[in-house]
Amino acid sequence: MMKTILLFTVLFNASFSLADVYHCKENKVDFYAVGVPSMLKIHGESSELSGDITEAKGTYSGEFIIPMNSFTSKMKLRDSHLKDKVFEVEKFPQAKLSFKGVALKEATSVPFTGTLKFHGVEKAVKGDVTITIADKKIKYTTHCELLLTDFGIAPPEFAGMKINNEVKVEVTGSSL
Repeated sequence: MMKTILLFTVLFNASFSLADVYHCKENKVDFYAVGVPSMLKIHGESSELSGDITEAKGTYSGEFIIPMNSFTSKMKLRDSHLKDKVFEVEKFPQAKLSFKGVALKEATSVPFTGTLKFHGVEKAVKGDVTITIADKKIKYTTHCELLLTDFGIAPPEFAGMKINNEVKVEVTGSSL
């Protein structure tokens, strides 16, 4: 009986040591939206994304959280409108992206499917990701496109200008 418990303990602990966890702290999220007329271009950014990426047997999974109040477009009035009327940060203070089962070879861009909880709606999202690992530090870049209406957000309008429904998102970062 004692040998069985000892064997189980060794195997149980060994299974956890097969995964590498990267705590991603140096991150940036950018979004790009185009308006009507198309000369209107909006860029928002935040550096407050946090999360972890786990690698086990060549497969990556992860979870990231971003406080929606942390975005800035470098224009005070636009930021206020974005946070109060579009993101509704009082009701929906954060967004969460999770993914699993992404198999890739280093420095290769591959498609991924993840789950994004944004504006109270949880939905599958697709994009591409590139991950590189050097000196036990991970670097990644992710691109995806979202439709605002998929998350219950009407494309914003202000003073006769309207933002298109499609928003491009880029997430870059690395672990410490």
